[in-house]
Amino acid sequence: MKDYLFPSKSDATVPMSSHEMSRMIGSYLRQALTDPEQRSTQRIRQSVIAYAMKAGAILVSDTLGHSSLKSTQEYVTGLKKKSKE
Repeated sequence: MKDYLFPSKSDATVPMSSHEMSRMIGSYLRQALTDPEQRSTQRIRQSVIAYAMKAGAILVSDTLGHSSLKSTQEYVTGLKKKSKE
């Protein structure tokens, strides 16, 4: 039997579905953040990337899953502009 970090509620022998994971994370976010705009998965992704960049992560494009470095550069430039506002 496999042990999963996030097992399904209905069957512990299978991993939690993306729908279950989304509901669980959404519940935690609603409790932690009062601003609905901060609760989006995109906002979480941006936060993770921003912290990775501050920590000196070089291979941010691998984390983002972009097919080209140009896409990553545009995304990171957008993040930097938002953080200055």
